[in-house]
Amino acid sequence: MERDDNVLEYYDQPTRIQLHYKSRSGRQTSPCHTPDFLVIRRSGASFEEWKSADSLEPLTARMPDRYQHDPRGGWRCPQAKWRHRRWD
Repeated sequence: MERDDNVLEYYDQPTRIQLHYKSRSGRQTSPCHTPDFLVIRRSGASFEEWKSADSLEPLTARMPDRYQHDPRGGWRCPQAKWRHRRWD
């Protein structure tokens, strides 16, 4: 992010947020989660969760309402409205 001219500021593990979604079994669950980054860009601000490519598929299988494929490519968490960055 240091080399991205669109990034104005970023903060690591900025806050805890509570997510509300249905577990794989269908039960409502509300865990607290600390996103990896709060990123402030010229176009707006977002929470970002950075995960390895290998970890995303198993998380999607275990928590399908929390980790989802984004239609534009990549990944998303609808409850937190963040996007997942992945690295190989």
